[in-house]
Amino acid sequence: MIKTYNNVLDEQLIKNVMDYFKFIMGADVWGSSIGWDQNLSLISSNTLTHRISNKFLEKEIKNSIETALDVDFEKEELTFVPSIYVWAGGSYITWHPDECYPYNGTIYLNEEWDSNDGGVFLYKDSQKKEIKGIEPTYNTMVVNSATEEDPHNSHCVTCIVPGTIKKRVTIQWRTNKIDKTKKNNMKYQ
Repeated sequence: MIKTYNNVLDEQLIKNVMDYFKFIMGADVWGSSIGWDQNLSLISSNTLTHRISNKFLEKEIKNSIETALDVDFEKEELTFVPSIYVWAGGSYITWHPDECYPYNGTIYLNEEWDSNDGGVFLYKDSQKKEIKGIEPTYNTMVVNSATEEDPHNSHCVTCIVPGTIKKRVTIQWRTNKIDKTKKNNMKYQ
């Protein structure tokens, strides 16, 4: 089930996230889409990824998302994993369902983005059997979650126009079921 939420993070939290982003920009703390399943990114340009390691920011982002969704991840026995992604020109993600995550989403942090820049979130509406699109809009969150009546929707992100100098910056987050048999429950991709 795909839903959008506006103004998810307060402006001070966004400022804190962007300050954190600027602080880590030159640090040796980044991963990338190079190790992703090849079917997910095919010939996409590289996407930089960073698991947010600042516990205060992680908690504030989690609280904002739980408030927007009216859910408590801990009560649902879910771990919360937030990351910063930087999408360059030529990057995209192919169609996939993300069914292994009870909840996952994207929060767009670019204050300016033009429709011609690409990076549109497309999904297949399981009820109406049609493709719908959501443009990346500042401080908007797109959530893909599942219920028994409405399973995860397959989705993709269209190609960000090659050659654009703009970088799309997002918070990508997901939840994982807590495996009580394992010591470390954080799964990161």
